[in-house]
Amino acid sequence: MNESNQRQFRITGLTISLIGIIVGLLFVLLSGEILANIVFIIIGVLIIAFTLPAFIQSIKDLHYRTPVAYSQFAGALITIISGIILIFWHDALTWIISILILIFSLIRIIMAKSSWSEELIHQIPAIIFAIIILVIGIGGVLDIILDIIGYILLVLSSIYFVISLVALIRKK
Repeated sequence: MNESNQRQFRITGLTISLIGIIVGLLFVLLSGEILANIVFIIIGVLIIAFTLPAFIQSIKDLHYRTPVAYSQFAGALITIISGIILIFWHDALTWIISILILIFSLIRIIMAKSSWSEELIHQIPAIIFAIIILVIGIGGVLDIILDIIGYILLVLSSIYFVISLVALIRKK
C-alpha cells in the first residue's frame, strides 16, 4: 500500500471513530422512554397505513353479506384498532402483555404438577422479563440497553480514535 493510500486509510479510521463517538454519545444521552414512544408511534402508523387499503376494500365487500366479507372486515378493523392502541396507549399495552406473560408462565408451572420445578426453571426468563417490564417499563429497558451499547461504543471508538491518530501522526 503506497503512502497516499495509507494516509487515506488512517483518515477514514479517524472519521469512523468520530462517528462512533457521536453515536455512542447519542445512545447514552437519548432517553429510552422517548425512543420507545417514537418506535411505537412509527409502528402504529405503519400498521394503519398498510391495513387501510384492505379495510376500505372490506367495507366495499360488506354488501355481499358473506362470512368471509365479515371476517375480513373484522380482521382489518382489529388491526387498525391495534395500530391506534400502539400509538396512544402503548404503555398500557406493554403492561397488559407483561401481566399476560407472567400469568401464562405461572399457569404452565402450576399445570406441570409433578415436574413443576423443571418447568419453573424453563419459565424463569419469561417471569424475570415480565417483572422487569412491569417495574421499569419498556422505556427503562431501552434506556438500559442504549446506555450499555453507548458506553461500549464510546470506549471502543475512543480507543480506535487514539490508535488512528497516533498512526497518522507517526507516519507524517
